[in-house]
Amino acid sequence: MEQAWVLALPGFIVLIQLSDSYLRYLPFSEHIVEEERNRLAIGLGALAILSLLAYAWLFEHFGIWTHSYKAVLMASWIPWAAVFMTVVRRDVLKHIFVQGMVSVWSFMLHSISAIIMFSVIKDFPEETLLSIHSMIYPILILALLPVERRVFKNLLPPEQFFETRPYGYYIATLPFIVLFSHFFLLADGKLIHSWQEMISRLVLPVSFFFLYRYVLLSGKEFYNHRKEIMNAKRVEEQLSFLEKRYRLALRNQKRISVIRHDLRHNYRILYGLLMDGNLAAARSHIKTQTILLDAIKELPFSKSPLLNAALSVNLWRAERLGIRIHQKIKLPEGRFKAEGDLAILLSELLENAIEETAKVKSECRELSLVLVYDGIHGLLSIENSSSLPVFMGENGLPIGRDGNVGMGMKTLSRFLAQYDGEAAFSCKDGFVKCEISWVDDALSQSFDECEKQLINTQLSDDVAHEERETKRGDSSC
Repeated sequence: MEQAWVLALPGFIVLIQLSDSYLRYLPFSEHIVEEERNRLAIGLGALAILSLLAYAWLFEHFGIWTHSYKAVLMASWIPWAAVFMTVVRRDVLKHIFVQGMVSVWSFMLHSISAIIMFSVIKDFPEETLLSIHSMIYPILILALLPVERRVFKNLLPPEQFFETRPYGYYIATLPFIVLFSHFFLLADGKLIHSWQEMISRLVLPVSFFFLYRYVLLSGKEFYNHRKEIMNAKRVEEQLSFLEKRYRLALRNQKRISVIRHDLRHNYRILYGLLMDGNLAAARSHIKTQTILLDAIKELPFSKSPLLNAALSVNLWRAERLGIRIHQKIKLPEGRFKAEGDLAILLSELLENAIEETAKVKSECRELSLVLVYDGIHGLLSIENSSSLPVFMGENGLPIGRDGNVGMGMKTLSRFLAQYDGEAAFSCKDGFVKCEISWVDDALSQSFDECEKQLINTQLSDDVAHEERETKRGDSSC
């Protein structure tokens, strides 16, 4: 009879390990390709045959005792897990976590098996009890298969849990840490324990699984809620970006209308000169207009057409008004997040500065522009001649002489709020100076996606930070 149990017990233990291997397989099943699945079946099949022979040899030489039975159960999972990790190559932390959860589940089923034996059949010989104990486990696996498929298929937490170091190590080893509290109790020489001990061993894994499931579902709800917030924020950014692009397009259309008007006027002048036969005056007029056209063409300050247009048009206007310009512009080589907002802000501030400078005497008109930006940190400094005092509002920004806030300062306020910026204004010796600094790395990712959807272009951030400083030329005014 003992010889029969020597042959039966190894077979039941192999069934236990095959059942555990199936539970290991479920969390990765959706991502395992056919080739891996075939190699896994071959590897586990070969290991099952070798394990069957090894377990039979061990029980034949050491006998069927509780000590030998528990020693085999505690150590036999190692080669099975090693084969699985060798064939299914994934993140090691995921494998450790899955094996820990399988061990917790196995511990729970073994505890249920012990309770069933204690309640029904406890007066049999030890080798018979051990074989029955190992036989109940596969039966429980089959009975709980619908629950196991649902639990283990959705077992793995989001990728962020494992990618964050060192917290990923803590999460991966958490199931083993929970089991460690009962490890020394499991290593005793008894198969049947008191009701209190068996209930305690059953409550631990059941509580852990319920707690983990609750944490997992709560985490998914949190990430879904966060995703909804990010989507709403992205939509808001898209709408804001479209509004700013629309405003900039309207401003450019107005300037194009002015240029068209100038062209029609010049054509009439040229037509009149040609009709009068004044060819010399016509050639002189054409030469003058050619110089003006060369001056207004867009300058390549960056790869952003918005910034190039804003800078080129306003600097050309300043030159036409006889304003001496000192400029230092350093922008990233690629596209960047803040270009749309920065172009609108530049247009507003430069337009205000040029209008104020045009009011002073022609020999005293001067404008200094510094724009340095590395894709994350930016500095904008505009200093211009002014013959009138500057009135400051409660927020430290200039206001009109009637107490109203102009469009430029409203644009600046929104820019500072969006990009965590600071602004400082000063007025000294007939010059008004505006200095603005900002940071826009916190929102760059969400804007990248927005920009791709709007204009289908590739953005890039090239970090090249340098010291910002400029010197304004001496003025006799």
